[in-house]
Amino acid sequence: IDRFGVNSKALKAIDGNKDGHWKMSSDNSVQETITEGEAAWWSLNFPMNVFMHSIVIYNRMDCCQENIDKAYVTVDGKTVGIIDYKRGKAAYVLDKLNVVGREITVWGGYSGKLHMAGGGGVRGTTR
Repeated sequence: IDRFGVNSKALKAIDGNKDGHWKMSSDNSVQETITEGEAAWWSLNFPMNVFMHSIVIYNRMDCCQENIDKAYVTVDGKTVGIIDYKRGKAAYVLDKLNVVGREITVWGGYSGKLHMAGGGGVRGTTR
């Protein structure tokens, strides 16, 4: 996933910075996958099972927004949602999931690299 050194590491998708703009500096808020389309993916692993009511995915806002279209989200390998791209929309909320799992994976859409900004989150409790 780390194509541009510190500027594009996977942790940028969960660092709390929802800016959504890629920059050539350490305050960059966007991660970018090396692979494109359906082969692109990003994963978050918890050390224990977590109850997830909702998952929020923040999109890149300065370009390439459409790359998130038809990306799908899985929890422990089971699809919990598909992102329906809307121009200018920063956050995509998968709500009322009520699932338990240890791994969230976002799989690429139909084209381009997968970009996500750092405000992503999970609402729920640990188990």
